[in-house]
Amino acid sequence: MQIALPELDTPVTFILEPDRRLTDKEYLAFCEANPDLRIERTAQGEIVIVPPAGAESDYRCMEVSGPLREWARRTRRGKAFGSSVEFMLPNGAALSPDAAWVSNERLATLSKEQLRQFPRLVPEFVAEVRSPRDRLSAMKRKMPNGWLTALIWLG
Repeated sequence: MQIALPELDTPVTFILEPDRRLTDKEYLAFCEANPDLRIERTAQGEIVIVPPAGAESDYRCMEVSGPLREWARRTRRGKAFGSSVEFMLPNGAALSPDAAWVSNERLATLSKEQLRQFPRLVPEFVAEVRSPRDRLSAMKRKMPNGWLTALIWLG
């Protein structure tokens, strides 16, 4: 199912089928049918469409993800990821952090096919950059169960 939205400056949350939650396979198909949208799913099954980051926000994301990548390359204990990966969490949420790190041990539990899609695992480190239009309450909802390790405030 492909959707058309007006220009967004704040995230939009909705439920595609109020009577039932999308399966992981249906959710992945929905994301693939809408490649131009940045889509996440809450633990309650709500679909969240996030507008593109502004230049300042993206610059701050690179300031976090760049050093994380260099550290991961230097230590070789795991891999660093940027904002285009989405992790399927045990609580049903599917979230894309601004930066994340996953140990080689956790990555080794996944097949190549699983790594080509949305990996079903919780990263050991996750960072989100809060841009001026992000609501703190929405970001705090990502923090339970150890999901969000670091919240960076964009002044």
